[in-house]
Amino acid sequence: MAMARRSELVDALAAVAVSALSGPLGAIGVSAASELVKLLQKARGRTSEEKELRQQVREAITAWAEGERLDQDVVDRGLAWAIEYVQAAGCQHELIAEADFDPTRAAEAVLTPAKARDECWGTDPEYGVAERAVYITYNALCPKLKAEGGVVLAAIQASRNEIRGSIDQLREDLLGVANRHELIEYLKDSIDEWDYSPWTQGQKWSQNRKPSRLERTLEIEDEHKTMSPAEALEGVWLLTVLGGPGSGKTWLAQRLAREAAETALEQLRDPRVDPASVELPLFTTVAEWIKRHETGFEGLVEAALPHESQEKIRRLVLLPGARVLAVADSLDEGVSVNSARTLLNSLTSSPTRRLVVTSRPEAWHSAVSGLRATQDTRVGTLTELHYPKDVHGYIKAWFTESPPTAQHLIRQLERRRELRATATSPLLLTFYCMLTEQEPNQELPRRRRELYRTIIDLLLAGGWATTEEPVDRVACHSTLQQWAWEAVKNAVTPAGLGVWPETITTNRTTPNASAAMARALDNVAPKQELPRSSLYDHERVERRFLHRTLWEYLVSEHIATFSAVKAAKALLPHIWFDPEWRVVLPMTVATHRRRSKLVNWLWSYHSDRPTPIQKVVNDRLEELLLEVASQTNPGDWNKAGRTRIRTLRESFALRHPNLVAISAHWGSPNHAERILAALPNTNPSRIPDLINTLLKLKPNNEEQTKARKIIITALPNTNPSRIPDLINTLLKLEPNNEERTKACQTIITALSKATPREVNHLINTLSGLKLSETERSETCRIIITTLPNTTPDRIPDLVHTLLKLEPNNEEQTKARQAIITKLPNTNPWEINRLVHTLLKLEPNNEEQTKARQIIITKLPNTKPREVNHLIKALSTLKPSNEERTKASQIIIFTKLPIATSREADRLINTLSGLKLGETERSEACRIIITTLPNTTPGEIPNLVHTLLKLEPNNEERTKASQIIITMLPNTNPWEISRLVNTLSTLEPNNEERTKACQAIITTLPNTNPREVSRLISALSKLKLGEMERAEVCRTIITTLSKTNPNRIPDLIHTLLKLEPNKEERTKARQAIITTLPNTNPWEVYDLINALSTLKPNNEEQVKARHSILTALPEASPETFYSLVGLLRRLTPVHDWLAALGIDRAG
Repeated sequence: MAMARRSELVDALAAVAVSALSGPLGAIGVSAASELVKLLQKARGRTSEEKELRQQVREAITAWAEGERLDQDVVDRGLAWAIEYVQAAGCQHELIAEADFDPTRAAEAVLTPAKARDECWGTDPEYGVAERAVYITYNALCPKLKAEGGVVLAAIQASRNEIRGSIDQLREDLLGVANRHELIEYLKDSIDEWDYSPWTQGQKWSQNRKPSRLERTLEIEDEHKTMSPAEALEGVWLLTVLGGPGSGKTWLAQRLAREAAETALEQLRDPRVDPASVELPLFTTVAEWIKRHETGFEGLVEAALPHESQEKIRRLVLLPGARVLAVADSLDEGVSVNSARTLLNSLTSSPTRRLVVTSRPEAWHSAVSGLRATQDTRVGTLTELHYPKDVHGYIKAWFTESPPTAQHLIRQLERRRELRATATSPLLLTFYCMLTEQEPNQELPRRRRELYRTIIDLLLAGGWATTEEPVDRVACHSTLQQWAWEAVKNAVTPAGLGVWPETITTNRTTPNASAAMARALDNVAPKQELPRSSLYDHERVERRFLHRTLWEYLVSEHIATFSAVKAAKALLPHIWFDPEWRVVLPMTVATHRRRSKLVNWLWSYHSDRPTPIQKVVNDRLEELLLEVASQTNPGDWNKAGRTRIRTLRESFALRHPNLVAISAHWGSPNHAERILAALPNTNPSRIPDLINTLLKLKPNNEEQTKARKIIITALPNTNPSRIPDLINTLLKLEPNNEERTKACQTIITALSKATPREVNHLINTLSGLKLSETERSETCRIIITTLPNTTPDRIPDLVHTLLKLEPNNEEQTKARQAIITKLPNTNPWEINRLVHTLLKLEPNNEEQTKARQIIITKLPNTKPREVNHLIKALSTLKPSNEERTKASQIIIFTKLPIATSREADRLINTLSGLKLGETERSEACRIIITTLPNTTPGEIPNLVHTLLKLEPNNEERTKASQIIITMLPNTNPWEISRLVNTLSTLEPNNEERTKACQAIITTLPNTNPREVSRLISALSKLKLGEMERAEVCRTIITTLSKTNPNRIPDLIHTLLKLEPNKEERTKARQAIITTLPNTNPWEVYDLINALSTLKPNNEEQVKARHSILTALPEASPETFYSLVGLLRRLTPVHDWLAALGIDRAG
């Protein structure tokens, strides 16, 4: 976030007040005023009169500001408001003349309309500061104008004329995008919109009842750690949040967008903050995104901001460098696998854009195969709510006004293990609370489908605790089921896999339906708009079910009315590799009255002697049957069915404990007891895994108490390096105060015999326990004692832990002294982290000065490649102008002359952080441009990137562009793409673009195939003509047949960016088909995925399927499973089973 400093604010206020004497500037804000200052500084024709007046105004404002006895932030915010008020006042000379050169009257002419516009005027001290700043400004201006008005105005007009074009462009750029006030309105509206819930019939959640307020964490499997959503977003441009149905994905998505909006709103209310530097949140669904003509970021923006009134905001977020947090919800709803894959591959990373996508796991894993841009991305799975802490806490918050009702619900969960297993789903927990609120003394439904039916009944009745005209609920359920089924029965891919739409289309009115019934149906599936496919057919309307889960329930209820065989045939295409139907399948089987017969029909594809291929089929059938068991009772089955399920539960107990846990009511042997019996004799390193398995079985309080006791008993005899894992495991079991105290004592005892590395981990672990004051004080003492004897790289973690313990002033002072004492003997590359750590301890001015002196003293003896570490540290310590100048001179005069080209790049990059004056800036630009011709192509991007930070003028940009274009013909192909990317940042003109295109196209035929995609990606940035596009497509297609197969997916991805015609697509497909027979199994998967993006015909699909079957015998287990799934996506289920050699028994 960019925030103007005091000196910049003073410069800007003086510049605006003086420059506006010759004509209005418009309300262009603080950031634009700062740009105006730069324009005036660069103007060669500045006159001494104009310059002198600005200096007088500047000195008057500076002297006054230094005398203000208020917090510095308050003064700076006041200055920023004063700039906006003066800008908005129009032509200053006319205003002052009308006031008869009276400073007080002139100031009042500016302030009166400002006060009228701002409803918050006078509520904060900064408004008083702004008022005084305006008076001071006109006290400085008016006497000078009265005495020398004509001469001064002529001088100012001359300066304005010289930079008029730049000022006009500045104003035009700002008028085309949303201003501060428009952004504030957008954010306020969005915060309300993202707090809406359909379950409350349009009313807002009470603060205690918001499911999104539940603290959620993400399990990051690749990194083997758990993070908060905010932590997971750090350092990545794409965060994918995975979760099952009802896990709270949408609630979390809206929370992330809402919190970003609240942060942005707070920042924008500070006038010093440049609106363009604030991260703006966007929210949409992936289905809406996919409908747009543009699939990349532009399409996302259009989907999130679809209204004409939002045009200015769209322009702002699409500006280069605009900071955006975009949240795209529900990749799994209304989006085909190919569409999702195309959309994801259309994205490119950006340092200023962050994207959050939510999805059910199966849909994501299908879509993500072949994803190109995986660097700096993260995938996290929503962890379940912790039981009992989160669940009980949410229930108690819900029933704040009725504690007995909360206890009634909690007792049900304690008594019924299957309820505990589902209460960790935020959606189901919310349903439990809502139903209990309606019928406080009743037991919750025993089956999930009964729960959903009750929820729908309540919605049909007109909401929660409201009175509506009674309706025929049976007729309503029948209509809803028919709608649900009609929307999905034919919503399939050519292979028969589900592609559920985002919305359903129904008749506007239902035959023989009363007005009350129509309203009741709208409560479950609200109308959206006229269907896009038949815009003028007003008899049809689009609807959206309140939640995907209710839609899935209604589909299952409808299929359950079929005969057992008809139902089995309807479900069969969706059993394997079909994420869209994952929830419907078990619910349908559980609901069907002839479920035993239905399962027997499906089980005919199961084999007791499976081959590797048959095992894929078996595993899914077994998993499905256990999911069904969780929604049925033993008495619902015939003897064979009960035996089959009990056998499966026994064999799945330790492999898939979560599946066994949700069917605990089947009464099989207690697997929790078996785990507890094994724990005392288990190696401490294995205890966490066993406890995680136990938690999936939803242990009751007594079982959790036993597990905690075993862990606490094991702690004293555990190697210190293993203690943190055991403590983290203990915390998952919700220890009481006595148990926490015992754990604390064990850790504090272990500290005395731990290595420095282990001390770090142990103390970090301690911070997760609730320490007493004595324990807290002792731990702080150990940390502070450890600091002087530990290596610098360990200090930040130790101090981070110390701060969690809320050290008192004396403890913080000792810690700061330890760090400052270490600075002189610390390596330059470690100083920056130490300084950041020091700042967290809130050093006083004397300590900051001492740290700066140490750093500046180290500079002359530091190697050029290490200087940037010291300067980064210095910059965070708020150096004075004198200190900045001293550091700059050391770098320019003693380091640059002895630096290599790479070191020079770093040094100049470092200089840009020291707020150079115009002379120093110009000298730095000269050095960079002089260095470019003698630099290797690989180093040029960094140098140009640094040059751009110095805001080069047109002449400097042109020189740099010409040097790059001159280098292109003699540059290796693998380096050309980086040079072109760099050239595009310099905004080349058409002639320069054409020269660069010709250089690359000339190089293409002789380029190594693996480098072609890089060159073409570079070309795409240069706006190709049709002839150039066709030539590039021809080169790619020619390259396909002679490149390594693992390069082909990237080439196809590049080809698609060039929008190939039908003939070019056909040739590309033929090249892939020709390559397939001689390809390794792991490459077959990627090649056929690439082929599918080119829309293969039937003959080509047959060849692709043959290649998969040929590859299977040689495939590794992981590749084998992926290939079988790929074959299913290309083949209808009966053909797929036949191709795999699987016959239906009987």
